[in-house]
Amino acid sequence: MDIHILGTSHVSSVSVKNIEQAIQDIKPTVIAVELDEQRLHTLLSQKKPRLPLSAIRTLGVKGFLFAAFAMTTQQFVGKMLRMQPGSDMLTGVRLAKKHNIKLALIDQPINKTLQQLSKRMSFGDVVRFCYDSIYSIIRPRRFAQKYNLKPLSVNQPSPEAVTAAIHYLEVRFPDIYDVLVHQRNLYMAQKVLSMKSEETVLTIVGAGHVDGLHEMLHETRYNYTVSGADMDVA
Repeated sequence: MDIHILGTSHVSSVSVKNIEQAIQDIKPTVIAVELDEQRLHTLLSQKKPRLPLSAIRTLGVKGFLFAAFAMTTQQFVGKMLRMQPGSDMLTGVRLAKKHNIKLALIDQPINKTLQQLSKRMSFGDVVRFCYDSIYSIIRPRRFAQKYNLKPLSVNQPSPEAVTAAIHYLEVRFPDIYDVLVHQRNLYMAQKVLSMKSEETVLTIVGAGHVDGLHEMLHETRYNYTVSGADMDVA
């Protein structure tokens, strides 16, 4: 199996172009995207995502609050950049259909992720995470200096900036990091490795998942490459 990992930004026109080019160059037999059935349905419906209060029963209070805040923030950034959040994944889905390429949804079900967050996070984590997110948008330079972060371009983040951002999350919010990044990396790696050995798989994931997947796949017997967000690791 040949595995090609492409790191993207979820609200970036550059990422959309990178996906189009990768499909043309790699000619994959499978396009694997960082989505589950529920998130795919939401993207395809092109309706503004909504989170009813009744979802608290399923997600838990903290999972619900986290999801509501994350959804609002992503929509705000997408509106600023005039890009639909998830445009990168939607591009992969549409091009798979256009070119008659098999599509694989490799992400953990979103409800399971949010349920895990609700169990692992404290209310203090929720408050601090929301505060940090707002602070990083309003005062990006000060926030970057405070936590020793690199400038993070939404359109095309550098590998150094992504690594620094993931390290910040792991140190300041270890439980959130474990649920949102590490556990999902394990899930996605297992999904990719379960595919047939003769496949050529283009795996499209957010840039924050690239290093983790790289660590999990580099000792396998399969050929793989990593690219996107200025990355090119053979």
